[in-house]
Amino acid sequence: MLKFFRNIRRRLLGSGKVKSYALYAIGEILLVVIGILIALQINAWNQDRLNRKEERIILSNLHEEFLRHKKLWLEIEPKLQLSSDADLQLMNLCGTANNTISMLYIDTLLSNSLIFPPFNSPQPILEELNSSGKLKLIRDEQLKQDLFKWLAQLKWVNLDNDLIHNWVHERLHPYLINRVSYKNMDVAGGSSLLRERSRLTKDYTSIFQDLEFENIMDNKSFFQIRMQSYFKELGQIIDKIIQETEPK
Repeated sequence: MLKFFRNIRRRLLGSGKVKSYALYAIGEILLVVIGILIALQINAWNQDRLNRKEERIILSNLHEEFLRHKKLWLEIEPKLQLSSDADLQLMNLCGTANNTISMLYIDTLLSNSLIFPPFNSPQPILEELNSSGKLKLIRDEQLKQDLFKWLAQLKWVNLDNDLIHNWVHERLHPYLINRVSYKNMDVAGGSSLLRERSRLTKDYTSIFQDLEFENIMDNKSFFQIRMQSYFKELGQIIDKIIQETEPK
């Protein structure tokens, strides 16, 4: 092919037809440019095809990852509700006559109040997408916005969980440690290691006449209820992302 064009140029130059040669040269340049453009377009088509293939893999992996998030969410949500309900019931007992309330009931409420599992769900797929810049391969702008919402909402949930954890360990545990039986709380909470209640137990219903206890529980309940609100919103975001990444 190159030899063919070379021979044409040689003949035109030899004939002295400058105008014809100039037109030929322009045509040859145009052919080269068109060839380059076609090659670039073919390369773009191939790259787009590879990007769409990788996008399908990304969406599938995200779908599986958020299904795992949803499974953990469903395990944790009722525990948070149980803890929140216990907080409110304990506060409702404050300032009332508790002579008819069983110690087992109180131990159960205290045990349930101390349940606030963290939402530690690994997300290697999303973290890799963020670090590698491959998140831009996702064409669905709404999905990308929801992924950013997920990360932001998860931070709020973990922040409040840390606040609850610190409050319980810095204020509630020090208050309870010399006033109630932790063994009885474990038994009431269904511990697989303990079966018998403590022989050292005393009546600790007096804590419900102590303003300090009510204040500690009130603050803990505030954090707990707020975290539950964030957690429910997190569940809604999970559901939306699962739907958006559903294989088509």
